[in-house]
Amino acid sequence: MVQQADAPLPHDASVADKDLLFYYDKLFPFGELSKWLTYKNSPHLPESEANDPLFFAKREVCFTCRKPGGLDNADEFFLRWQSFRTVEEMKEKLKDMSSLVCFKFDFGAVYSVPVSEKDSSHSAFRPEQKELVFDIDMNDYDDIRTCCTDKRVCQKCWTFLEVAMSLLDAALREDFGFENILWVFSGRRGVHCWVCDSSARLLPSDGRAQLCEYLNICTVSPQRKAEAERGKEEEKRGSRRRERNTEQHPAGENTTKGKEGETKGKQEGETTE
Repeated sequence: MVQQADAPLPHDASVADKDLLFYYDKLFPFGELSKWLTYKNSPHLPESEANDPLFFAKREVCFTCRKPGGLDNADEFFLRWQSFRTVEEMKEKLKDMSSLVCFKFDFGAVYSVPVSEKDSSHSAFRPEQKELVFDIDMNDYDDIRTCCTDKRVCQKCWTFLEVAMSLLDAALREDFGFENILWVFSGRRGVHCWVCDSSARLLPSDGRAQLCEYLNICTVSPQRKAEAERGKEEEKRGSRRRERNTEQHPAGENTTKGKEGETKGKQEGETTE
């Protein structure tokens, strides 16, 4: 069976501005987001050893926005250092940005003081914690996958991601003892892994670098790259043979072969040398 080629991924601007506003207002899981990113710190409870009411206000939020109706990168704006005391305040901000439409937002580190006070705090303003985040992108497998390249992704490609997720998840749990791991679709052609244990969030920069070096076991040799290129060429030749055979022997057509009285129905897509 000849499969239809994957359709190109739509541009972000293909999502209507009004649909985004409706999504933020009615569908986006702000409640779950608050439970996750506040780690039981409530802005509605007094400060204590177990509670920091300014915890979410200390986290940097970045908005990627565009002008209403914008269609290309020239219309995009990147707004850093956004700060909100509660997730509800962030929701209202997203709904009330009349001159801009936010189609992406990112969460940065948690700082020593609220992000809104960074200019007045000077040296006291420093990052204190951040989740460990791993980005697995399908582009990273262009040297070894033979089915697609660049932005194209098919079902075969996802096998690479499934294997990578399984290996990374096992290493994080078994080798480092992490338990609170969140896997999410990146929105395009990959996955993100968020490690949310407190020991991971408080890990210093040198510790993060050593951890990543330990996990970075995938290096592709020139020989393996050459083998992958040969595999791609073989796949192309096989595809051309299947197309020619399909044209010569449409579905349901039988061919006669061999001794007198013996017939053998050829299956659709079978090739002959």
